[in-house]
Amino acid sequence: MIASAAFAFSGGDRPWMSTADTPAQRAATLVQHMTLAEKIQLTHGSCGGYVGNVCGIGRLGVPAIKMNDGPQGFRDNAHPGSSTAWPCSLAIGATFDRSAAEAWGAAMGDEFFRKGANVQLGPGVCLARVPRNGRNFEYISGEDPHLGYEMVQPAVRGIQGAGVVANAKHWANNNQETEDRTSADLEETDRTSVDEEVDERTQFELYYPPFEGAIAAGVGSAVCSSCENPETLQRDLKERLGFRGWVMSDWGATHSMSLAQGLYRLDQEMPGADFMNAAAIEAALASGEVDASRIDDAALRILTPLFGVGAFDINNTNTQRNNAHTALARSLAARSVVLLKNNGVLPLDRTTPLRVALFGKTARAPVVGGGGSGAVAEGPQEYADGLADVLFGDVNPSAHLPLTLPRAENEVGFTDAMWPGVGDKQRVASYSEGLLVGYRWYNAHNATPAFPFGHGLSYTTFALAGLRASPTRVTVTVTNTGRRPGAAAPQLYLTFPPSAGEPPGQLRGFAQAQLEPGESAEVRFPLRARDMSVWNATTHAWQLVHGSFGVAVGLSSRDAAALRGAFRSP
Repeated sequence: MIASAAFAFSGGDRPWMSTADTPAQRAATLVQHMTLAEKIQLTHGSCGGYVGNVCGIGRLGVPAIKMNDGPQGFRDNAHPGSSTAWPCSLAIGATFDRSAAEAWGAAMGDEFFRKGANVQLGPGVCLARVPRNGRNFEYISGEDPHLGYEMVQPAVRGIQGAGVVANAKHWANNNQETEDRTSADLEETDRTSVDEEVDERTQFELYYPPFEGAIAAGVGSAVCSSCENPETLQRDLKERLGFRGWVMSDWGATHSMSLAQGLYRLDQEMPGADFMNAAAIEAALASGEVDASRIDDAALRILTPLFGVGAFDINNTNTQRNNAHTALARSLAARSVVLLKNNGVLPLDRTTPLRVALFGKTARAPVVGGGGSGAVAEGPQEYADGLADVLFGDVNPSAHLPLTLPRAENEVGFTDAMWPGVGDKQRVASYSEGLLVGYRWYNAHNATPAFPFGHGLSYTTFALAGLRASPTRVTVTVTNTGRRPGAAAPQLYLTFPPSAGEPPGQLRGFAQAQLEPGESAEVRFPLRARDMSVWNATTHAWQLVHGSFGVAVGLSSRDAAALRGAFRSP
């Protein structure tokens, strides 16, 4: 056993409470005054009233860590009707609007804060590799890494600006979650037992960028889906991507963990202490399997984000939502509606009596996504009102598809080995499609889906003109050529030189322009060297591609009226 003396501190004797210091400085000072037992206490969950709980440390003024689901609202079965059911993350991704993502994050964060939580277990940021992934609804990225990279940043800023630590999940490749009852040997869901084989280039170009966006916004925590993987957790997340927050396990995801190996990658076990408990950690320290500096590092990673959001300085508990949240939920619901087709019927005329016919299986049994950790107790649900606002023309639709809608199931030709994987007790899923995910596959094969990524109509019309392209910026002018005010979302797609081996037409920019009839606006898409680079799996670094890049700016990934040009990279 390793023990150290603990002394009580009065309020004036707590130098880590000085708000003149940075969060990192305050955390470092606090760790110097903590006993080993207190540091270990931070590395695992305990009992409490929230989904995840870590006991506070009264003598040091360390608040209890109170984590709650989920990515689209506060799961609170104890107070039904007191939580807002926000549009899901995928719906926010469909807005192609960074301001919508920030408003969504800020309002959710405010509601979590009001209910006493200081960690929101969201946003979900994984890429939609297959349309049938059971958790696509709670991932803001849709099927595109650039969309995820850009949209997750304002969402994280909004959540953490409200005094709550955001959580990027699920690191990494949580791209399938499907119950399987056909094999008695397979676990209940393939998510808990699948081995996903992904090459390094595909990881860094497709699946990691949304998490990079969260890191760029200062996200304080992340949930791991594979919690003992040295390559993904330590090398990629903490070292190559520079994540400075803490990694917590998904609930129960430490079922096969070796303490000595896992502790060098994982900072906190949730929701309990089956592996990372005091007795086990102290024994590992005494035997030399674990170095004391790793415990200090975990404590610093956990405490710094808590200081960053003000968890040590402010406490608030109020179980009730407010009317402003309800109004915003309705507005966001309307802004997330994608208009796929319109033959002139919409918007509906209020003065004309309506008769509505429902066809198909969903007329009797609606398809419902979500549940579990993604559920919000019944309360204000504004989707129907938001949809009605669009149908009757009170809101002009402006959202765009964050996913390709295929003409037929498995149009891209995935084999069982690719999805959901093959095997008995443990499935192995091969990501052999590489970079050809979503609209990239359609572009590479010159195939036409039912509705392409980025598609979305309006009750007005828009025209693009004046394309100017350089390696640092692409500029166009967008004009509202219709009779209604509306928001255009022009999108920039780049095609790499053939030598790069990249799928054609990749999203590298998008913007929102709210325009009155006849009004024009210049839209600028800044470009980084990274936007023209590929991941080199030999040097393990980004490599700028030289040559001529094709440019297309349109209102979807397959817009026939897109403006086209080119530039040469330096």
